[in-house]
Amino acid sequence: MISRRWEVLFLLAVSVVGSGLFLANLGNAYLWQDEAQTALIAQTVLQHGLPKGHDEKNSFSQELGIDVGKNDVWRWHPWLAFYVVAPFLELLGTTTFAARLPFALFGLGCVPLLYLLSRALWKDGKIAALSAGVLLVSVPFLLLARQCRYYSLAAFFLLGGLYGYVALVERRRSGPYLYLICAVLLCHANYVNLIVLLAAVGLHTLVFHRDQWRRVAGWSLGVVLLTAPWIIWFSSIHWGQTGLLDVKAYAFRLLAFLRPLNTHVFPVWLLLIPLSVALWSKLRRYDIPFWKEDRFLSRLSLPVLLVGINLLALPYTAPGPYFRYLGPLIPLACMVIALFARWAMRIHWVIGLVILGAVIARSPVRSYLYEVTHDFDGPIEGIVRYLNEHAQEGDTVAITYGDLPVKFYTKLRVYGGLTGEDLTPALDADWIIIRRNIVCPKDHNVSAFLRAHVDGSKYERIALSYPDTRFENREDPDSHFYRTQTDVPPVVIWRKRTAASQSVPYPP
Repeated sequence: MISRRWEVLFLLAVSVVGSGLFLANLGNAYLWQDEAQTALIAQTVLQHGLPKGHDEKNSFSQELGIDVGKNDVWRWHPWLAFYVVAPFLELLGTTTFAARLPFALFGLGCVPLLYLLSRALWKDGKIAALSAGVLLVSVPFLLLARQCRYYSLAAFFLLGGLYGYVALVERRRSGPYLYLICAVLLCHANYVNLIVLLAAVGLHTLVFHRDQWRRVAGWSLGVVLLTAPWIIWFSSIHWGQTGLLDVKAYAFRLLAFLRPLNTHVFPVWLLLIPLSVALWSKLRRYDIPFWKEDRFLSRLSLPVLLVGINLLALPYTAPGPYFRYLGPLIPLACMVIALFARWAMRIHWVIGLVILGAVIARSPVRSYLYEVTHDFDGPIEGIVRYLNEHAQEGDTVAITYGDLPVKFYTKLRVYGGLTGEDLTPALDADWIIIRRNIVCPKDHNVSAFLRAHVDGSKYERIALSYPDTRFENREDPDSHFYRTQTDVPPVVIWRKRTAASQSVPYPP
């Protein structure tokens, strides 16, 4: 066991190192579309007290307006993320750093919280320390936590809910209240994760803690009563998958989540470790019967149940097979990796270190360190910088995908994007921006409209020294850029011509 003194020193060291990894260069790369949506809606909280999908000038929709309810109240996402980031924007200004800071801090908080959960679950300080260490160098988790989006909130309160549940069944005084508070806040970060948490806790209680099912059920019922109205309201918009009665379609979508889980989070070969340790123990007659440890199945089944239920639910609930929906599972996967490595260390400590090294080597740590120590240029930065320098107050912009960051960083009226707005006013916009890539059918429709109806003879072409990549930068490790792209055509802006402007043909 790790002494209390060394435990405090370890958590302090982890927090110091984590501060650098989570916060370094946080405000360098500009917000991309989804991040800007969160920041823009958060600004309406400061103005109205409620998150709204429209301000005095612009719409913040990406779903042709169906994500906004009566009186422009936002209803596509739970609201916690907006209320978390709003005071940071008020205090620190409308900056990239202010928009991302609270989420990075919650991501950083997941590291010591995972330590506490692992220690409470396994009663082993070494497993807890290894869990925190593996999460600390998990680049996929770092990328998610540095987004101005709810991902780190969901991971933090999911861990907190599990920690509260463990304390609840151990009859610690703080357990029920911690479980209730974290579960309720989890609902307002991502209510699907709350449903998964309640299902996993309920099954775990019925199998391993039947003597306490009344206590757990009572507190879970309290969570349901406090959150059910919100869940019903939020889920009134259908945003999940359809046609999943088709077994093949379901299997295909499930595989779409399992592949990145294996590639970036938990390689499937790790499942060979407990089997290998068990076989070694039997053949060599070593005393490594970890499955005989007190409450072994109870402890292991808790993270396994939660991860399993989440994976089974994702094909039904997720709008698409995006890596971000695996985010809350990453800390739990790191705990299981640490657990397996600890078991291997019982044979020889070198074997455990080799396993940890193999897992860490799969994560692009060097690329990540380059990113957080160097400048990054993306298309949104080029567009925003140019408009802020050359556009006049009252100018209008017509743009395809990428409208929301322009709305966040400028004070201009912006048409287009995925809002579904009437594009007739865009026919005489002061600025036209048609991005090189088409990201979805809604984006294609805007691009086609602008190309077909805007009088190109009125505009002059301006090529910026910024790459026109599809996104400013995504959180998905498969599409994330760790450095500026130099082999991509530049962003092009079309400015309404003046009498002194030279005529340049409008893009075909």
